[in-house]
Amino acid sequence: DQPTLSISDGRELTLDLAGFNLFFAKDGSLSLQDGALTVTGQGDVATAEGADGKPEPLATVSGTGSLALKGGSYNQDVAPYVADSYAEFVPADAHATAPFSVVPASTAKHNAQAVVHDGGKTVYYGDAGAARTAAAAAPGATVEEPEHAIGQRGRRGQPERRTDGNGKRRAAERRRQRECRGQDRW
Repeated sequence: DQPTLSISDGRELTLDLAGFNLFFAKDGSLSLQDGALTVTGQGDVATAEGADGKPEPLATVSGTGSLALKGGSYNQDVAPYVADSYAEFVPADAHATAPFSVVPASTAKHNAQAVVHDGGKTVYYGDAGAARTAAAAAPGATVEEPEHAIGQRGRRGQPERRTDGNGKRRAAERRRQRECRGQDRW
């Protein structure tokens, strides 16, 4: 656990997580006043839990300070800090420690099953159910299921049916998942 990481002298630094994790101690976070920090690479970044049970804020940015996230997984929504050409993505198999990942925008869009728009923030989800749950908790948020997520293409280039005609959506979904994993056994 680390105390607060501060930049206040105008420097521009890059932190490459390189597979390592950064966990802040209670009352610890990033403090960027008149300095810039760019976070890259893979690794988990988490702040301690506050008195309300939610993670403490990741960063305090003031003056000419800035934070640009180009990688990493976080224990809280970090959409305001995501760098241009990157996006926040919550994969279907997100682990509880740091479910919010920052990935290239093209990757997030390609893998998204649903998108939540909440004011100026956009978060991509690998699980449409999780997206609907997140949107329901945020007044005014909307959920969009991208065309590629709704009309996935089957083996012969035709739109894949999500049901088998009898309403057995789960069986069709399991079949699609097996195909994605290369297991074409029925």
